[in-house]
Amino acid sequence: MNKIIELLIDWEGREMDEFGVDIMSLVDKPAIKINWQAFSEIDTQLQDTYHTTILEMCKQETFGEFYDPATTIFLDLDREEFADAQELVSAITAIDRITDVVSTYTGKIMYRYTGRLKANSRFFCAALIGLNKMYTATELVLMGDAASAISSSLYPGSTRIVNPGSRDEYLEGGIAQWKGGPNCGHYWQKLEVFPNGVVNVLGRADGQMGTAMKDMSNNGYRMSWHFADEDKQIITGPAMVPNQYIVREDEETGELFHVFFSPETVEKIAEKFLATSRHNNTDINHNDNVTTENTLIESWIVADPAQDKSKSLGFNVTKGTWMVSMKINNADTWQKIKAGELNGYSVTGQFIEKLIK
Repeated sequence: MNKIIELLIDWEGREMDEFGVDIMSLVDKPAIKINWQAFSEIDTQLQDTYHTTILEMCKQETFGEFYDPATTIFLDLDREEFADAQELVSAITAIDRITDVVSTYTGKIMYRYTGRLKANSRFFCAALIGLNKMYTATELVLMGDAASAISSSLYPGSTRIVNPGSRDEYLEGGIAQWKGGPNCGHYWQKLEVFPNGVVNVLGRADGQMGTAMKDMSNNGYRMSWHFADEDKQIITGPAMVPNQYIVREDEETGELFHVFFSPETVEKIAEKFLATSRHNNTDINHNDNVTTENTLIESWIVADPAQDKSKSLGFNVTKGTWMVSMKINNADTWQKIKAGELNGYSVTGQFIEKLIK
């Protein structure tokens, strides 16, 4: 999967009428669509491959320490409520045990993946939590090295999985993304581990490590909508993100490759979408049932992500992102948005393909 193609709407400075975005689709799985081809399913396959590889590393005996849930007591002094009397007794027992060793031993700092499991929890989350393992920062950095190689092969040119830099930044980038995906409620917990089966829970790990994807401003890279006052029925979100690699499948060979839009092309597309009066064209999940009853009321290109309006709305977008606000005038569509059946924008259009490598 080495081929990379840049998508354009002009060639050698000449604009062509047939190229550009025609429709702003309201979709259940936000992802850029090109020539009516959906890529979210392919992206999901690649993410599954990444997760499977991470799980295999976590299972290795050379990484992490197993603990027996039946005999290990996790002491969380910040907890205000206990599930039952037995859990309270366990906490009291843990305090007694930790008192015995705290003057003799220094607890070892480790991390574990945790959170409440539900019937519909992702396999990755259930499997990683079910391993009953704790990891040191050094082990996680080493696994982060391997994760970096994996992400480079799956997402060429992208640093969204691992953010290289100093040791702390590398730890943060490597661990932070080992979660189930958009709307995942699990996170990494920081622990102080003592040799007598007592683990002092220090709380959530710092930064993104301890933040569930559902609580992240960009919702784990699946950026959906911000809602204005509900009575106004206005949604705001990113329509296009520059330099974002999108997986595409060759219809003839089945080969996977990547496409992307440059910041300059994204800006040209946004301008042309308005100039050609296509700005009110919407449909649902690319069903080609185009309507003009919904109204585009705001369109802008992010120039300074730190100062941009998108930041105040809770988005973490890159420079050059195309942001759009629409007033939803169709009652049925608005109900689907409120119910979470529709979650973001996805553009439809025709583009020129330029082979980069």
